[in-house]
Amino acid sequence: IGALCCNCTVVVYMSPVIQHILQVTGMTDCAAKEAALTTLEPWIRALAVSPPQPDDTSEGEKAEEISWNTPSGRLSFSSKLIPPFRGYAIYPRMAFMNHSCRPTCGVEFDFAARILVLQQPYVDIQKGTELTISYLDSSLDAQADLIAMGTKGRQRQLLPYGISSCSCELCQIPEKKRSKGFGNQGSQKRQRLKQ
Repeated sequence: IGALCCNCTVVVYMSPVIQHILQVTGMTDCAAKEAALTTLEPWIRALAVSPPQPDDTSEGEKAEEISWNTPSGRLSFSSKLIPPFRGYAIYPRMAFMNHSCRPTCGVEFDFAARILVLQQPYVDIQKGTELTISYLDSSLDAQADLIAMGTKGRQRQLLPYGISSCSCELCQIPEKKRSKGFGNQGSQKRQRLKQ
């Protein structure tokens, strides 16, 4: 079991209720949106009167604040009322993937808790290429964040995984060379997140 704990992944899912409310909010003003709001209104008003107690894991998360005009007055909703689902998952097949600070794959999850291993945008995977993930940040296009940690920072964070010295491609490149264009794709990720 100890070995499996190192391969345990934290998963966070947005509530389907929040997703539905955001979809209704994104609808153009029409009869369908009005009908959806009429259906949601009593539920949202009751939730606002006696909100569930938030757990301490949702502190610091940005809340989505939404308001609508309805025939019975202004209706407001905060996504803090329904925190995301949190849990841990063990994916035995993913446990076979080796670490690289410049991984060939990223990991995403769907709402059925299935794991999707996707090709990183900066890698051309050919037959025989080893499929790797980063144990530090397994999301797509995380390379700039991994580079920003620096070799020593990454290696310090890899110690709990039993990796005392990483010999991946990124760790072998001198710091000066790395800052000259190696990993510019990650800055595109930051730009998308700012938008």
